[in-house]
Amino acid sequence: MTNPYKVLRSEYVYCVACGSTTNLEAHHVKFRSRGGKEEDNLVMLCRACHKKRHDELIDISLDGDTLVVTDKVTGEIKRRPLVPQVNTGPSELVNEARVIQTWADLMLYSERLREETDESLKTLYDEIRTLKHRLWMVQAAIINEMQARASYGDGVAAHVAQALGCSERTVQSRGQIYREIISKPECSQACERLLGESWYKEAVSTDDPVHWINYADERKIENPRYTVAQFREEIRGKGDESSLKKVVLYCERQNRVDMRLAENLERKLGVPVVVVFEQMASQVSESTLVSVSR
Repeated sequence: MTNPYKVLRSEYVYCVACGSTTNLEAHHVKFRSRGGKEEDNLVMLCRACHKKRHDELIDISLDGDTLVVTDKVTGEIKRRPLVPQVNTGPSELVNEARVIQTWADLMLYSERLREETDESLKTLYDEIRTLKHRLWMVQAAIINEMQARASYGDGVAAHVAQALGCSERTVQSRGQIYREIISKPECSQACERLLGESWYKEAVSTDDPVHWINYADERKIENPRYTVAQFREEIRGKGDESSLKKVVLYCERQNRVDMRLAENLERKLGVPVVVVFEQMASQVSESTLVSVSR
């Protein structure tokens, strides 16, 4: 009979105590110092549960095909089937979910789910969620390719939108996002982690999309609760910082009207206004200068 404790660390991807799929370590159920053997004495535990076991805060035992985890502090007992989860990439259930078309297909799929463990269902849910969030990037790549092939001048967006059955706005937005962010090698890590399209819409609205999407990625790593709304506010905050240091007002000749205009501009803009008198200088109105300064 195969020893149920035998867990090869290359085959299993979850903690048998809590179900976590991150920070996994191999644990000897029976400590080696007490005679435990490597080949038939391993289970996978996350780092936190592994420490608890070695600190003897939890106990792990087997009852038939069920692993029993006892919390020695609270007395809580958790029972879970010792079912292997092989890390082979996207599961078969993900592929089956892609071809569901009718209500009957969905009901048959639901029946299949009853055979899976809690850990398997969680993994499946995460895989499908990631797939869903990344599909818009695939659509962006398709839009970009169709835009590159089209030869309709100013009517490219309308042509591609009609061919794909989407709006011109979607074509313009996703095509731009693909060209200015997704296709850039320096954005590869951000594209791996930031799946929501909203991050990219905000970044591509700036003068430096590559900088801003990488900035959002770094902020998200530092603080997992960092939101698109916060990202948007930071972009606006940076954009509101005026880089205007001085205004030069060119005039054909000296007159009171231009001098008064310079004084008004200096007061409104809060920066020095220098008046330069030149023949044939461009005439610029106060409203235009104020608009440019903003």
